[in-house]
Amino acid sequence: MLQTIIKALMKRSRLLIRNEQGQIVALAAFSMVFLIGMIGLVVDIGFVYKAKSDLKKSATTAALSASQELTNGEPARVQSVVNTVLASYNEQSSMENTEIELNQQVRVSLTKEVPFAFAKIFGMEGTTIRETAAAKIFPIGSLYGAIPLGVDESTPITYGQTISLKVGAGDSGSGNFGVLALAGTGAKTYLETLKYGFDQALSVGDIVPTQTGNIAGSTKEGINYRINHCPNPGGDPTVRECARILPIIVYKPYQSSSNQLQSIKVTGFAFFYLQQPMNTNDTAVIGTFIKRVDTGTFKTGSVDRGAYMSRLVE
Repeated sequence: MLQTIIKALMKRSRLLIRNEQGQIVALAAFSMVFLIGMIGLVVDIGFVYKAKSDLKKSATTAALSASQELTNGEPARVQSVVNTVLASYNEQSSMENTEIELNQQVRVSLTKEVPFAFAKIFGMEGTTIRETAAAKIFPIGSLYGAIPLGVDESTPITYGQTISLKVGAGDSGSGNFGVLALAGTGAKTYLETLKYGFDQALSVGDIVPTQTGNIAGSTKEGINYRINHCPNPGGDPTVRECARILPIIVYKPYQSSSNQLQSIKVTGFAFFYLQQPMNTNDTAVIGTFIKRVDTGTFKTGSVDRGAYMSRLVE
């Protein structure tokens, strides 16, 4: 009898152990599935954030690059830059919309479907991401590479119209180029700065002395050097890298003596496009003022004379 009871108890114990082991296995299996699912969600979320970051970078680069063309008067040129940038990032299919305001700003909106890899086990196929970037242009307040020529801020500027600006040392007459001593006085220093641009930053509010002496020969040599070193000899002011494009200083007289301008105060910047070389007896530079977006920084108070820089506003 006792042996029967003991055998019954032992059998019951074995059944309980088997049941508990089964529950443990089931719980472990459930926990593993849950853990894998959570890891999958984390991985998918990481993919989404990476995709959003890449899409934002594409939109930002496209907007900033396209803003360089906002002053050229052709929305198609702006859109072409957007398309080229997106193609370089393999994001052509992500284009949703481009809003172009010439001489103002460009906004690029992108959208993209990001499929999930692991979250599908929870019934989620993917998500849609959207990114927008906008770049706006502002008058340049500080730049590198200015040449030692400037115009009085009272000089009327008509963009695209061929004009002749007389060059004279210390000239303060409206409508003429004032010759400036950006890197120091002397014809040799003036010529080097005219050829290659000033290697330091000039900013609105800076005081700059004027150049003195005979600079006619240096002006002719410097102007012709820049024309000859433009990669587009036929002439096109929209070409980005062209030495014919002169970043010049806009100023107001600061100090004069005996009707001779001695120093000027920088109030802004402009771009002048050289249209023809100077001959031996020429005393004027022939060209046209153009609107252009270039490298520079913004500074409050800069007058708008067609020289712009761009920055992200969205």
